[in-house]
Amino acid sequence: MPNKKNKNFTTRPLPQANETKNFDHYLNGSVTNETINNSLSEIFEDDNGKRVNVKQVTIKPKRTFFTWVGIVVFYLLIIGLIGGGIYYWFVHRNSDATALDIQISAAVNFAGYLS
Repeated sequence: MPNKKNKNFTTRPLPQANETKNFDHYLNGSVTNETINNSLSEIFEDDNGKRVNVKQVTIKPKRTFFTWVGIVVFYLLIIGLIGGGIYYWFVHRNSDATALDIQISAAVNFAGYLS
């Protein structure tokens, strides 16, 4: 089965040796309330050591109306540029720059004297 990325899943590095030793200690021995509280306090603390309010969920707003308008304008601009390029190619593909005939005449004869 292919590995699907879950937007709600946070990737974390593998646990260190001391973390696995602590986990083995929890599995093999009796654990006191103090060690459980210490472990839970590590889980529910942020990077600054403050408690995280798990009852409050902060939902960031999705794209606003103006963001959607900007995205639509951007894609229309891209489509217009592609369409303009195709139009220019179809209209000017038969024009040949070598078909131009240039003639230069001057009032000087070959001997270098004015005629």
